[in-house]
Amino acid sequence: MNLRNNTSEWGFPETKEEFFVIKLRDVHARPALLAYAESVKDYDPEFSDEVFKLAERSGLKNPYAN
Repeated sequence: MNLRNNTSEWGFPETKEEFFVIKLRDVHARPALLAYAESVKDYDPEFSDEVFKLAERSGLKNPYAN
């Protein structure tokens, strides 16, 4: 969902809309989110903080981890 213009994005492969989703309950989500947050912190510290918050609720810290 693109909240800026209230449309759905399908993200077809090999297009500019392509994306990858990680469920917070995935046991590998935390290290992935921590790495992403770290890589973006100098560019956008506020966004980085939000990703760090997601990481704290993800992976084995998530009650629904599988």
